[in-house]
Amino acid sequence: MLQETNGKTSSILFSVSNGIACTLFMIEQCIKYLGTQERKHYEYVVVEGKIVHQQTGNFLNTNKGLPGAKWIFVMSTWKRLYAGEKKRGGFHHSSFLVGGATLAAGRLVVNNGTLKSISAYSGHYRPTDERLDSFLSFLKDNRVKLDEVENQAAEAELETEKAYKQIDKLKRKHERDISATLERRV
Repeated sequence: MLQETNGKTSSILFSVSNGIACTLFMIEQCIKYLGTQERKHYEYVVVEGKIVHQQTGNFLNTNKGLPGAKWIFVMSTWKRLYAGEKKRGGFHHSSFLVGGATLAAGRLVVNNGTLKSISAYSGHYRPTDERLDSFLSFLKDNRVKLDEVENQAAEAELETEKAYKQIDKLKRKHERDISATLERRV
């Protein structure tokens, strides 16, 4: 389904099945939603100040995977922590809880279970500084050494995300222009 607003056409959600939500323009815009069993693979706990995978007991390391990858987290309303690598157009904050309510959401950097950096940035949840503060209190209660954690401003993250959205918008326009040109040739 397309939505037209002020003469501009944009894609909106048109399909949700098997835990995947898609937009019409690009297949890469299919957002994965985790079911109850899948979600367990992304669950972490804080043990003696370290962030540890609930199932394996391994320390969280956000430096694994692709260079420059961003890791995201949410804390559910029942205080369960979920973290995973963000995949633009595929795996977002809303993926963990199917867009449901959270206590906190953002990005983090963790090395061998030690939290190094955190920000309250999520395009879906748009967390406030108060939400981040409550998450930091949770971490402090679980002996995470917050004096060694860099707290990044959400505004810087927001500017980066705006730039990516502008690039995506231009890319979609270019794809539509190419499609229209090809249709005229046929």
